[in-house]
Order: sequence, then C-alpha cells, then structure tokens
Amino acid sequence: QGKKFKIMLSDKIQDDFEALSSPKKRQDEDSPPASPFAASHHKVKGLLRPQGKGEPCPPVELPPGAAPGKRHRMRAFSLAFGRVTLTEGLRGRGLLPPTILAKLELGGAQDVAAVRRLFAERLLAEERFRSIMVLEGGGSREAMFQEVGADGIDMSYHVVEEEGAAGWDAERLGRYMTDLAAAEFDYSRPVWRARVLNGTASGPGGEARHVILCHMHHSLGDGVGLSGVFASLMEDGAPSGGPG
Repeated sequence: QGKKFKIMLSDKIQDDFEALSSPKKRQDEDSPPASPFAASHHKVKGLLRPQGKGEPCPPVELPPGAAPGKRHRMRAFSLAFGRVTLTEGLRGRGLLPPTILAKLELGGAQDVAAVRRLFAERLLAEERFRSIMVLEGGGSREAMFQEVGADGIDMSYHVVEEEGAAGWDAERLGRYMTDLAAAEFDYSRPVWRARVLNGTASGPGGEARHVILCHMHHSLGDGVGLSGVFASLMEDGAPSGGPG
C-alpha cells in the first residue's frame, strides 16, 4: 500500500488516466455501484501490492450475467476500429492493427498465476473482454462483440510471463514494446493480452522495474474508458470478499 505506479501512454491518455484515477473521479464517474470495475466487486488484491506466489489460475468462471453467443453492438469509435480491422485486411496492406499498449510499472515482482486470477476477476466481468469481434451478415457488415463461453478463454494465453526479461535495460524494453505494438491479434479469441516482465533494469540509471504490458485492440476502449479499467487493476478487493 502506498507504493507508486506509472502507466505509460500518450500525453492525452495519461491526462485522462490521472483525472479518472483521482478518488473523486473514480467514485463519481468511473465506478458507480453497478459497474463491474467497482471496488465492491473485487475479491483478490490489486497490483499495488506485490503478487506473491499463488496457486495456478483455476478454470475460468464467467459472471452471472454472461451469455455465451450473445452479440453486443459496439460504441461508435469501437465500431470504426472493429470494421476496419475485420474488413480491410490491414496486415496484407502493410498496416498495423489499431492497438492500445499500456505499460504498468509496479513496486514489486508479480507472480503470473496471481496476475491471471486478478485479470480474470476484473476484466471478464465486462462483456467486451470476454468477447470476440465478429461481422454481422448483410450489406452493412457491422462489427460486433460476441461473447464466448468459459472454454473459449484461456488465461494462460491471455497473461504470460516473459521469463527472459530480467535485466533488460530501457532500450531493450522499448524494442520489445515496439514489436508487441505491431503484433497481430488472434481474432478467434478476445483481443487482449498481458505480459509480465519481472526484474527489468529499465528505470533511471538501470533501476529495477517490474512491468506489466497490456496489449489491447482499440475496439475495446479509448483512453478514457481503458484508464478506469487499468486503475481498477490496482485496487484491493473488499475486506469481506474472500482471500486476497
């Protein structure tokens, strides 16, 4: 508790994050009681506390409101990113997929099994993170999110540890991030992944930094929307919520 973290995004998105992560903003705008990202729904500890060695991530359990196969309309900006990705063949034209890449710098090493449990609890509570992108038929070819069942979500795929990252300096980490930002998504799965990089030497003067990189398709959110998601990953669960 009380440890600092940074999230490395563009200046505009960084401003959005700082505004949304203030206690007043988080209470009034980003985490109303009905929000799946509200702290009252959290049961495991957040990333501000080092994730100690944990048990393997249990099988995915979807929230009560989950409806595998159900389709949801995208917001306007998401629709644009989804449609262009699914219809335009970006890779074949030498274009990169629209991507959000967030860098979380944390105060302690993170156990990958514990991080998988955390991401499963926080992200899968919201339909877009447990959905794939699909196109509706007909002339409109409208992009939509379609929920998948628990068997379609493999947390060992979505959250992985880069075991060779210990000792990477800032330049080496920057090259890795550049490659990651250009990586294509597997559109048969929900379009997000996270990489856990413990023990890098990427801080000022080679200081140790423990890093999580969140790689997401831009259809999942803009800077404002995803800022609240990232902030929720830092919060501990409610005291009565079970093991933390």
